[in-house]
Amino acid sequence: MKSTTLNLVRLAAAFAAVSCVIATSSAATISTFDSSADGWTAVGDTAAPVTFIATGGNPGGFVQVEDSVSGGVIYFVAPSKFLGNHSAAYGTNFQFDLMQFFTEAPDQFDDDDILLTGAGLTLAFDTATNPLNGAWSSYSVPLVETGWHLTNIAGPPPTQAQMQSVLGNLTSVEIRGEFQTGPDTDSLDNVQLVPEPSSAILLLCGALFVLRRRLPCAPKACGA
Repeated sequence: MKSTTLNLVRLAAAFAAVSCVIATSSAATISTFDSSADGWTAVGDTAAPVTFIATGGNPGGFVQVEDSVSGGVIYFVAPSKFLGNHSAAYGTNFQFDLMQFFTEAPDQFDDDDILLTGAGLTLAFDTATNPLNGAWSSYSVPLVETGWHLTNIAGPPPTQAQMQSVLGNLTSVEIRGEFQTGPDTDSLDNVQLVPEPSSAILLLCGALFVLRRRLPCAPKACGA
C-alpha cells in the first residue's frame, strides 16, 4: 500500500513538473523598446516614421510618432513577431502603455482602439479611457470575446470560435495612438502578448522539480 501511494505521489509530481514546462515554454511576445523601435511602424497621418526614444518611457525607452494633422488616424503597427499563431494568448491579457501629448484644448474623439486581423476577420476593441496627456497610461485588455467587436467597434460581438481563429492566425496587430483632434504626439511602450510566467509560478515549478528528484522510489519502480 505504501509503495502504491508513493508511486502515485511521484506520478503527480512528474505530471505537475511537465505542466510547468509547458506553461513556461509559451514564450511571451514583448516589445519594451529598451534599445530600439523593435520593428514597430505606424499608419495614418504621421508626419514622420516611428522614432525610438531612449529615455522617458515607462520606464526606459519607448517609440513615438508625430501627427501631421492631415485628417487620418494614427495606429502603431506590430512587427512580425506578434503575428502568426498566438492561440495561447486566448484568455490572457493584451498589455501596453500609451501616452499622448498636445498643447491645445482637449478635443478627443472615439474610434477603434485595438485592431486584430486574422483568418479573414478583424476584431476591434474600444478601451474605457483615452491615455493621459503627458503621462503614461497602462492598458490590460482581456483576449476573450467579451468586449470585442467584428470589423469595428460598432459591429456585433465575435463568437468564441471567431476570437480563437483570429488569435491563431494573426496577420495584423494595430494599437491606436491618436486620440486628439489637432496636433499631437503619440507614444507607445511595453507591449505584451501572452504574459510571461510570474515569479511565483517559476518558484513553484522549481520546487516541484526538486520534490520529484528527492522523492524515494518504491522498490519495484526503481528496479529493485
